Amino acid sequence: MNILLPLSITLAIETGIYMILKHKDLKLFIIVSLMNMVLNLGMNIALHFIHDEATYWMLLTFFEIVTIVLESVILMLTMKFSFLRCLLFSIHANVISFAIGILLLPVYEMKITPIILSVIFLLVYLVTFGFVLFHAVRSHTKRDDDARSAK
Repeated sequence: MNILLPLSITLAIETGIYMILKHKDLKLFIIVSLMNMVLNLGMNIALHFIHDEATYWMLLTFFEIVTIVLESVILMLTMKFSFLRCLLFSIHANVISFAIGILLLPVYEMKITPIILSVIFLLVYLVTFGFVLFHAVRSHTKRDDDARSAK
């Protein structure tokens, strides 16, 4: 069962999209990352046990809708954004990552390609994390410097 590729696609695509909500925010980055890890892994593990194609697609659609609603509620509660704004971002993020996942379905048949793609998407995710972390540290240091110079 290859769950690394769907997870890496989700993290790389959706984290970048959600960063538009509050640019370079470490708290949002962590919330989105954890939220996507739990929801994506849970969904893909559950779908692994489904062998009937019609049932698989029906459950996948159900899980995607539930994921969109859960992500919206989590972001609304933790980041204090409006539900409508969170819902719109969640729909966009999930539709885009889902579409990319569907476009990459043929690579699941190959042995090495999913590993290479997983590494690429995880690198994109890590670069995004590094950028957000660097900005958060720089902003924190700047606030400390401003506070010291105000004294």
